[in-house]
Amino acid sequence: ALGRQADISVLDVRDGSWVVYDALGVPMPVKQTIVPVVTVKRGEVFVYFISGAKVPNPAAARELMKRV
Repeated sequence: ALGRQADISVLDVRDGSWVVYDALGVPMPVKQTIVPVVTVKRGEVFVYFISGAKVPNPAAARELMKRV
């Protein structure tokens, strides 16, 4: 709704070779994966690094909000 807070995720599609598993544990090779880049949740910005750790980044939040 207009004027309400929103949570945002920015994702990236990366090419490569990975193996994913279905609910029964059956492996399936894939050539692409989706990885998080930036998440804004309750106004706090988290930037993801290659390790997968999410780190609050107030400077990134200000820069991102300038573009919205």
